[in-house]
Amino acid sequence: MQAEFFTESPDGYLEERAVLQCEEFDLIFSVTKRWQAADEFSDRFSFVFESLRHEGVYLGVAEFELSEFLPDLSQEVWDAYVRGLKKAEPKVEITFSHFSLERSEPPIILNSVYRQIDYVERLALGDSRKTREIFALIRDRLVVFSFWGDEEILDQNRRAHNLLLTRMDLLEHN
Repeated sequence: MQAEFFTESPDGYLEERAVLQCEEFDLIFSVTKRWQAADEFSDRFSFVFESLRHEGVYLGVAEFELSEFLPDLSQEVWDAYVRGLKKAEPKVEITFSHFSLERSEPPIILNSVYRQIDYVERLALGDSRKTREIFALIRDRLVVFSFWGDEEILDQNRRAHNLLLTRMDLLEHN
């Protein structure tokens, strides 16, 4: 996944955008004074944004063919993913889980079917790290959006993070 940043002025207001070039489409984010490319990130993600407003808060994006990771978002497949997560991270507490086909709840991601899960890892000295993963089926691809950072900061910025994904645009390749 490649990323390109540019500035445009559609309504006289300068807006910074990031374009993530996926296999079959581009995802376009409005990142004005909020997000920048992270200097380093694990190979778990295709691209990682770093928050400009909150130190230590990140958004990772990964794209998969359906056969690569999760073949679908059925309950059976999802339950297996959650079991694997708990096995890999036994100290993790799941705090939220949602399936878009069961009820409508933000974010709305390009009218796609998605599941999301929030989990918290308790760290030393009373600190905690929260991760919020959103698995979206977009044009026969699985795209995973993963926010992580301080639990309190992620909770306070949930609405802003939802808006970032809800306002994301898609440009299909010809």
